[in-house]
Amino acid sequence: MVILDTSVLVRFLREPQNEIAEEVRRLLETKEGLAIGIVVTEVLQGARKSM
Repeated sequence: MVILDTSVLVRFLREPQNEIAEEVRRLLETKEGLAIGIVVTEVLQGARKSM
């Protein structure tokens, strides 16, 4: 199990086509990666509303 940090998830969301994003995607798809509640909250607080 790998706990994904806020900075990793933010980079994954901003730049979905890089080495880190590929690894994060693999971790999430195989359920080896986990974002704990506080990390999800931090990511959501920094999210911009789509127009």
